[in-house]
Amino acid sequence: MLDVRDLLEFIGEDIKTCRPVYQLRNPKEPHTLQKLKAAGYVERKIKTTEGREVKAWITAN
Repeated sequence: MLDVRDLLEFIGEDIKTCRPVYQLRNPKEPHTLQKLKAAGYVERKIKTTEGREVKAWITAN
């Protein structure tokens, strides 16, 4: 069974919260999305410290 960190790729930090921002390594599959949400991640439109606006995964808390 894969760890949540194996599903994500680090792409930068959120400019507002300074939290790490991730993108999925594999295509979106229902069980992958459920696993990420259960681990406390949410998908949001985020502006990174590099100035890119992306829809990516960030920790909810």
